[in-house]
Amino acid sequence: MAQHTLLKRVQHACAEKQRLVAPLMGFPGLKLVDSTIKRAQQNYGEHYKVLKALVEKFNPDIIFALLDLSVETNALGRYTVFPEQETPLENIRAFIDTARHYRTGQR
Repeated sequence: MAQHTLLKRVQHACAEKQRLVAPLMGFPGLKLVDSTIKRAQQNYGEHYKVLKALVEKFNPDIIFALLDLSVETNALGRYTVFPEQETPLENIRAFIDTARHYRTGQR
């Protein structure tokens, strides 16, 4: 299949009355390459391997990167624990609560 821009894919799908497939399957894709959440979040090469394996196996029209705000909170200086097989949701909640307190002036 030739490479197409997203706009061309959407236009073609609309003209053919087709739906585009854009599954959120990044984390389940870890099993395809025998990886972990922690490894894929912190290593762009591992992240790419997961996405590449998903594209090769399922051929979706659109692929999304592994989405997890903990990487961003860590990049902003927030202490974040990255368990091997789980996403650090509690740290994300703490970050959101802190941001909310700063925004509203409450401490």
